[in-house]
This record gives sequence, structure tokens and C-alpha cells, in this order.
Amino acid sequence: MKIRYSHRLGSVEAHKRIDDLIPQLELGYGDQISNASYKWQSNNQRMDFSFRVRRFDIRGYVHIRDSEIELDAGIPFLARMFEGRIREGIIQNLDKIMK
Repeated sequence: MKIRYSHRLGSVEAHKRIDDLIPQLELGYGDQISNASYKWQSNNQRMDFSFRVRRFDIRGYVHIRDSEIELDAGIPFLARMFEGRIREGIIQNLDKIMK
């Protein structure tokens, strides 16, 4: 699943807001998510992540640019029926923190 999200914050501020969101997501969804890990690359523009939701392993990355965030996450075949809701939830969270 690929999401491209436009913003006007610049890459430094976008990075800060994404980084601040991660602990909030872990608290809000902690009962559903396990084995969560994320690591920013040395340039702080790309974050690789992985976690487990129920029986599904999710891996992907977030790439931050000056005016766009690109999220690419591998959705297992059996979870693809929920892709629309997952996409909607991600965009709603981005709307909250990037405006």
C-alpha cells in the first residue's frame, strides 16, 4: 500500500511531527500492536518500520520530502480487505498532525 501525502511544512518540521506521532500511536493502539520497531536513517528523511497486528506482520517505510510524505507498507494478502480503512486511518492521522 502506497500513500503520498502533500504538506507545506518542510522536511525538518514534517520529520519532527511524524517522530512525535509514533509514541502516541503506540499508546493508542498498544493493545493491538506488538513487536513494533522503527529506525530513522542517518539523513532523518526515511524511517523503516515493522510491527505485528494480530497475526499480520507489517513492514514498510516513511520517506519525508520538503512537500510530500511517502508511506509504503506491505499489507499481507489476508489483510488487504481492510486496506481502505487502514489508508483512511493513516490519512486522518496525517491530517491532524500536518496541518
